[in-house]
Amino acid sequence: MKINKFNVFVLIIAVTALMTSLSGWAQAKYANQETNTGAPELVSYQGNIWDGDNPFTGTGHFKFAVMDAAGTTLRWSNDGGNPPTVSVPLDVNNGLFSVNLGDTALPGMSDPLSAAVFDNPNTRLRVWFSPDDYT
Repeated sequence: MKINKFNVFVLIIAVTALMTSLSGWAQAKYANQETNTGAPELVSYQGNIWDGDNPFTGTGHFKFAVMDAAGTTLRWSNDGGNPPTVSVPLDVNNGLFSVNLGDTALPGMSDPLSAAVFDNPNTRLRVWFSPDDYT
């Protein structure tokens, strides 16, 4: 079997390119791990709201607080209050809603998340809901 020099050259180039791309990927992944340390600034939360046997649809008014396991120490709330006094209006479609906790661009979400919220892993999220704005 005769080996074509051109095919060997193409194979060497392909293997070199593959190794270079894998090496670059590994370095990029490592660099991202170094720069993305610490607690998140936003936490995505999704849930279901039902009105009896029917899923709720419309604007729901929510309040959120991160508490210790006993429910006595506030770690964070959407407006900084304990309990929160301002609600966050969210669209609820067929019972489903989604929110980024700590997103101060949302109405009623005036308190950003900080790393201190996650200092104690034994915490609970408390959620209040109303179909009316009861603030």
